[in-house]
Amino acid sequence: AGASVFPVAGSGDSLDLTAVLHKLAELEINDVLAEAGQTLSGSLLAAGLVDELVIYQAPHIMGSETRGMFSTPDWQTIDGRLGLDIVDVRKIGADMRIIARPAG
Repeated sequence: AGASVFPVAGSGDSLDLTAVLHKLAELEINDVLAEAGQTLSGSLLAAGLVDELVIYQAPHIMGSETRGMFSTPDWQTIDGRLGLDIVDVRKIGADMRIIARPAG
């Protein structure tokens, strides 16, 4: 076991996510699980780099001051939204697990 570090293109504080996934593909790493915060999750979605989402919804409601799942400034209107195809929904304990794929 261990870790390997590879240089990847980027600008400022951001990596080129497409370059990261191309590097992983070169290394024959074909499946990537990104359990990320709203910025990375939103960036991956906006770049079209997400094949499938696994979303867990707890039975709680929180206010508008909480952080959302995705930071996606371009998707603030109905016309700019990202559609999803729901693959599976099932109850896991008290939570709901939703598996979805970006539509299109």
